[in-house]
Amino acid sequence: MSDGQLDSTDGHKNADETARIGIDTRSVGDDSISGNDDGDVDSENFLMLDDPESNEASQDMTGETSETTFSSEFMKDVYWHGSVIKIYPLDYQKVTLIKLQLAACFTIFLVFGMNDQATGSLMPSLTDHYKVSKEVVSRIFISQMTGYTLASFSNHKIHVLLGQRGAFLLGASIAMIFQGVLALKPSSFNIYILSYFPVGFALGILDALCNVLIGSLEVNNNELLGALHGIYGVAAMSTAPIVTYISINHSWNLFFYLPIALALVSIVIAIPAFRYETPAKYIYSTSISDQEENDTSGTSNFNDRSTEMVDGSYDSSLLTGSASSSLEYLRNPMIILYSVFLFLYLGAEISTASWLYTYLLETKAYERFRMSFVTSCFWSGLTVGRFILSFFTKKYFKNAYRANMHYASLTLVLFTCFVLLGLINSSSLLYSIVIGSVIFATGVFFGPLFPNASLVALQVLPKSLHISGVGTAIALGGCGAAILPYLVGLGINGLGIAFMPLLCWLLVCLQTLVWDLYPSFIKNQEDNL
Repeated sequence: MSDGQLDSTDGHKNADETARIGIDTRSVGDDSISGNDDGDVDSENFLMLDDPESNEASQDMTGETSETTFSSEFMKDVYWHGSVIKIYPLDYQKVTLIKLQLAACFTIFLVFGMNDQATGSLMPSLTDHYKVSKEVVSRIFISQMTGYTLASFSNHKIHVLLGQRGAFLLGASIAMIFQGVLALKPSSFNIYILSYFPVGFALGILDALCNVLIGSLEVNNNELLGALHGIYGVAAMSTAPIVTYISINHSWNLFFYLPIALALVSIVIAIPAFRYETPAKYIYSTSISDQEENDTSGTSNFNDRSTEMVDGSYDSSLLTGSASSSLEYLRNPMIILYSVFLFLYLGAEISTASWLYTYLLETKAYERFRMSFVTSCFWSGLTVGRFILSFFTKKYFKNAYRANMHYASLTLVLFTCFVLLGLINSSSLLYSIVIGSVIFATGVFFGPLFPNASLVALQVLPKSLHISGVGTAIALGGCGAAILPYLVGLGINGLGIAFMPLLCWLLVCLQTLVWDLYPSFIKNQEDNL
């Protein structure tokens, strides 16, 4: 036996250490999890492989070397329940592999942005081609919401069965396939609507995965989370003029080949980038995170496992949740508030973006190119805010929560200005510039609210709830991006398109109120709130 072999006490110590280094691992050999009869992580199934002799042992056990070309000096092997798991710091400055993971996340968020603006920009083309009303077109939001909801209850189980690598590839593949269905211009609008169900499911998986991954980085997580959502804004900002150009000069359905191509690129990047993110690694990281929290409270021991783990199988408790089910997560006040805030935030964001183009065309001037650029001002502001204000947040505010209090207040003031300007009936170029400038400024302060809210959640919640709990909150919150634009559409249908700014303003008021309630319900988090 090599000196890399540890007794159970040392195994516990190193397990905690590896969790702090960056819990993301990958099985070099067998992806299945095995254990001894009582499921204990003892000297026979837990081994740190960080020296030449240990690596030799790893090669003997797996039939292949654990060497890697990706910053191997920062990587370690852990032999755990029959699998060799690769761990490394979540630091893109040290590990090149993290840069590839970031590239994959940024690329897929371009698909998100295009998807969320596409329906609003295509509204005139869809109503004309399929001979349906705006209310019928808005059912797309409900279809996508249903997929998001399913993703919220499936995220943890998908990660257990497929790992982070499999979850990313599954989501990106589904998005690419069903964007392909839309690109073929289905003969029936019902098929068009139903295609958004799997798209919503895919985006629900990927949204949670990317937010948790980047929010958990050891360096510059605030700035990079802002950049991630900024990339989303870049794509959404570009969608309106691109769709308008394609619709006028070609066939509107050709637009979908852009997100298809981007989804394919993200898959190509993700295959090597997530090469070590296996099911074994996800379960290992969840188990270590749970144990770290239990050790802090002094309630359990790393080797104490009440559930037996049979060779080649998973601990059944992990299939339903690391500590509780998805419904039980919603008893956590942080997850409840985070879900409600995102529900209102995403509802306000997508409602404004989706209906703004139609509102401008029907109440100001029917000049599609000019109004497409005014619409893009909203997404331009979001993009600028997410890229720039993330640096201000870190420099001038105590924490992300306090920064969001100021940003939310300014958003509400500027959105009020937009509502008041909307009362002026003008089609002049000067008016378009003025209202576009106000919409841009609104977007600047509106943009950072989502990434900052995600960062606050990751700071407050225990690490074991980052995928399951945050994934549930993001996916359920994402339902607001479907339900609320649909309800705004019903309101517009009954009250008239002129009421669109006021309806969206009400959503902004509610989201600001929810954010102010955080300290009242979340206790013992003075440093983060």
